[in-house]
Amino acid sequence: SQGRLNAILQDQTQLLQNQRNTKAIEYQTLSAQYTNKLNTIKDTLDISEREKKAQQDEINNKMQQL
Repeated sequence: SQGRLNAILQDQTQLLQNQRNTKAIEYQTLSAQYTNKLNTIKDTLDISEREKKAQQDEINNKMQQL
């Protein structure tokens, strides 16, 4: 009957919407984790670069004093 088909279609539609919403939440979570990891790597590299520059500046100063 048409009513039964409509009910099945509505159930399937709801299931697909739930799956879509779940995937959207998973995507947002993974995207945030990815961004956080990239920022952590960037911060680590920036700190390392500053440390290397400070070491090089110290070496340059010592060389100038000689």
